[in-house]
Amino acid sequence: MPLSAVSFPISQVKAVSVNAIFPDIKLLPIKKSNCTCKCIEDPATRLLEENIEESVSLSALVPLFLFENSVEFIEDVGEGIVVFSITFGTQEFQVALSTCAVTRVETLIEQKLPNS
Repeated sequence: MPLSAVSFPISQVKAVSVNAIFPDIKLLPIKKSNCTCKCIEDPATRLLEENIEESVSLSALVPLFLFENSVEFIEDVGEGIVVFSITFGTQEFQVALSTCAVTRVETLIEQKLPNS
């Protein structure tokens, strides 16, 4: 079977697995955006940065099966990118997601039981 290549605009890439290069991935430092998605990217980046090394629930403009009813652990945040860990069954994946694709970040608050 001959090999084939598929071409598509890089702007259409929303998320990729970075297992092969994690934790050696180096993200660009965060700076204030001047791009067309700054109204989405800047608030998402700030909220995600506040939750580095925390667990959150994300929604994003990627296939829902990737994140449905899951908890993501924020590893790092850089210019336009968040890297998080997610576990499916017994397998852990590190994913780099465009912050322009983030539609919701739900911080998880630990519930404290009242003293008995």
